[in-house]
Amino acid sequence: MKRYLTSFILCLTAILSFGQSISDRTLYVYRNDGAFNAFYYSEIDSMLCSVIDTVGVEHENYVVQEIYTVDSLYRIPLTAIDSISFITPKIEYRSNVKAINDSWINYVVSVDELTLILSKDIPSGLIPNIGQVLVAETKMSPFENGFAGRVSGIDLSGDNIVINCDKVTLKDIYKKLVCKGRSKSATNVSQARARRTENRTDMNTVYFDIPHNLSLNLGPMSLNVSPTITLDYIICINDNQTYIDNRISHYYDCSAQLDCELTGEKEVIDLPLSFPIPTKVLGLNAEINVGTFFGYSGGITISMKKPFTITGTTGYIAHNDHAADIDEWHFESIDTEFSANLNGFVRFGLAVQAKLSFITDRLASIDVTGCFGPEVTANLSLSSNGLLDGSLYSALKESVVTLNAYGSVKPGWRFAGFEHQVFNNNPSFHFELNHWYILPEFNNLSWTPTQGTNTGKLNGGISRDLFWPGVQLGWSLFDQNDQLYASQYYPETYRLMSEWPYEGLEIDLHDLPYGSKYIAYPMIKIWGYEMRALPSTDVSIDPLINTGNASNIEETAAVVSGYVEGLEYSIVADAGICYSTSDAVSGSYISSGSRKDGDFSIPISGLASNTTYFYCAYANCDGNYYYGEVHSFKTKKKDDPDPNPDPNPKPDPDPEIEPNAITGGHYKETTTTATIECTYENVPSDADCGYFLDEESNSTTAGISMNHLLGNVEGKQVIPLSGLKPGKIYYYQAYIKHDGKSYLGSEQSFKTKELNPIATTGEYSDVTDKSAIVECSFENVPEGGKCYVFLQWTENGEYKMITYGANEGKNLKISCSGLKPATTYYYTAAISYNGKEYVGEEKSFTTDFPDLSGTWTFNQDYYVDKTISANLVYKSSGDGCVIYKASRFYGVNSMECTFSADRTIYIYCYGPNGYTGSFSGKINDDFTSASGDSYYYGTPSWANPGWTVEKPWSFSR
Repeated sequence: MKRYLTSFILCLTAILSFGQSISDRTLYVYRNDGAFNAFYYSEIDSMLCSVIDTVGVEHENYVVQEIYTVDSLYRIPLTAIDSISFITPKIEYRSNVKAINDSWINYVVSVDELTLILSKDIPSGLIPNIGQVLVAETKMSPFENGFAGRVSGIDLSGDNIVINCDKVTLKDIYKKLVCKGRSKSATNVSQARARRTENRTDMNTVYFDIPHNLSLNLGPMSLNVSPTITLDYIICINDNQTYIDNRISHYYDCSAQLDCELTGEKEVIDLPLSFPIPTKVLGLNAEINVGTFFGYSGGITISMKKPFTITGTTGYIAHNDHAADIDEWHFESIDTEFSANLNGFVRFGLAVQAKLSFITDRLASIDVTGCFGPEVTANLSLSSNGLLDGSLYSALKESVVTLNAYGSVKPGWRFAGFEHQVFNNNPSFHFELNHWYILPEFNNLSWTPTQGTNTGKLNGGISRDLFWPGVQLGWSLFDQNDQLYASQYYPETYRLMSEWPYEGLEIDLHDLPYGSKYIAYPMIKIWGYEMRALPSTDVSIDPLINTGNASNIEETAAVVSGYVEGLEYSIVADAGICYSTSDAVSGSYISSGSRKDGDFSIPISGLASNTTYFYCAYANCDGNYYYGEVHSFKTKKKDDPDPNPDPNPKPDPDPEIEPNAITGGHYKETTTTATIECTYENVPSDADCGYFLDEESNSTTAGISMNHLLGNVEGKQVIPLSGLKPGKIYYYQAYIKHDGKSYLGSEQSFKTKELNPIATTGEYSDVTDKSAIVECSFENVPEGGKCYVFLQWTENGEYKMITYGANEGKNLKISCSGLKPATTYYYTAAISYNGKEYVGEEKSFTTDFPDLSGTWTFNQDYYVDKTISANLVYKSSGDGCVIYKASRFYGVNSMECTFSADRTIYIYCYGPNGYTGSFSGKINDDFTSASGDSYYYGTPSWANPGWTVEKPWSFSR
């Protein structure tokens, strides 16, 4: 049967390759492994049969059917294919199904989930029988939500006919139902129809309209959402199986925007000193008033736009009695676009006013006021363009503070109660005295390594005078993962360029790891806050390469050695030997086959006798080659007697028969190792055997692959490989080199196993009221994977979460700060890679209560003294609360305060003669204040016990 099916598929492949116009038909692949595939012909690019199975193993015969669509490849094992249908089967109900159509509408009184109530005048032919399955084909009222059920009872005793039904499955309704479809939201139907002629994937899509742009405005904030909804369904129901794949794809293109502007200004003139000026006119008064003035004006403008997208797929896949949910979501945040501008001034100084009035100021007066003093202006600009490199420095470095000499004249007059200024704009002047920058500027950054060592010098220029003193400058080194490696600051502080005691920024670095690569940044520390500055410069240390001695020197062979240190910092790295009869670097290269640091030795064969060879060790680090010192050795003469001759020397093969290199199989693949086989036949005694190994197909024959020399060997060679990358395909090829010719075997390939990332959540330690340390391990992290710890808690009934980034490693201690006291936190280690999350066990810790001892103030409206002090001293703790006491509290003997983790407080007062009182309320998150609405008197001497006073109170530190 399978043989005929294979022939049938090959014929189908040939038909499709001629581009037959069958876009209105559908291809169904019925399978016996629990799956079902359906394709529109219009979305199929091609169909091929392959001898490589789904796990990459090659076979002699075809084993897989490959179906290429516009954006995907489907590989289906031939053994899993039962049959293929080219034409959509008709929908067939089962024989006991009775369809509810439009003719029922006038006789339906009401519809419940599994109950139909019909009027008595319904034709008898429409009344179902017990055991029949009712299915609504109409969408008219009251069947908008559909109806399906198996009739379990019919009640004719009342005014209406009541039909009770039981639940049914799709297989109870359909004998055969096979369909595939897609519905998708569009801006409008006409656009969707136009696109169908341009995109083959849209040819079989049904479009529907939803609002394309949804907007919400809340004051200065707005939110815009553009949704796209796609519904895909594949249904296959027959006597052999039930397969349903229904899913809804959501895509939301969102943008949140904030635009606001705040401004303010004020000027105050105070003239407390007055000096009268005598006049000869009765009622005419003149005076000089002297004082101070103060004024400010400022404004801040903020504009922020945050685009983001939300993509998700929900649905389910059901096969016979099994079902699985589909629930995949992805959130992608796009760089925030924002800008903030702060502009303003502050001015102050001496104010002088000359005034002349007649009888009173209000009746008639004239004056002129002059203001003179310094003015400080500032212009700070912050924008997302300056933050694209992640640096606050680039956004703020052009901000300037300016000192001006300021003066203004304000003349005015008043007559009969009316006041008027002579000039609409008071004349004023500004003379710049000096200006300062907020941040320094760096330039001409450079790194000069000391050749052959792991030391070097960083240099850079610095300019600008700063507004504030006490700024520290220095350098920092960040590794390729943007993690801080080291930093160093100058002991002197910087403000004025003329007072800086150094030639710019200059620092010597020592003992850097060989082969390491860093990025150096200037650093600024202001009031304890560190800021990474720009520009940056690359810092690298060459790997350490030492060329060793040559040994076992023969007529045509020798063994040479070397030492390498610093390969671990490169993605692609290996070490080996290069040699030649003239220039070693331009000669032949032989890899050691390992990327580990340390000593290595390599045999060289196929040499000429009585010849001097020059050689040196090399290291390849990401395509950059580094070399050790060049050494030399000389091979023996042919007539030199062999001190240990072989009693049974191997004869050379027949020269008429060419050497034969055979590339064998592979096995024992792990994430970083594998074993391959190569066979060498008819090998001349002066030939070299080996193999090529590379991650790219065909590169072995192109001559750019790494050459691994085995020497003069014969027969099957079992070759263990190490230092490989997880989840990669490697291509290898056997070769024999003799007399300038290369004899190559076929190219074969294998794939290393994928890493299984493991995130382990460890224990916690060093818990305080605001911080804790959690221990986690991250192992087998693939390249591009991200490690992190996420912390979850609830606050005021609202779910909260933050994440802390981490690196690969075991027993890493991650510091969590900024926590809230007396709060339970749940933490989990996780690795994110290729859209999947590998999550460890969830664990928890509870932060401590803060130290609440000291003086607290009780405010209330009942006692004569509105404010009462209490000196709290720690008493005990347990069961999620802590108790403090005070020996005296407004005349009573003592009081106790119980603070609970759920932010409730109970205050108990104990007085003479059995007096008790209590207060209960809520505490704020930081345990700095509490409040309530009443206090309760347990046993007052002047009233019945249980008296409650309904008045608010507060308790604060």
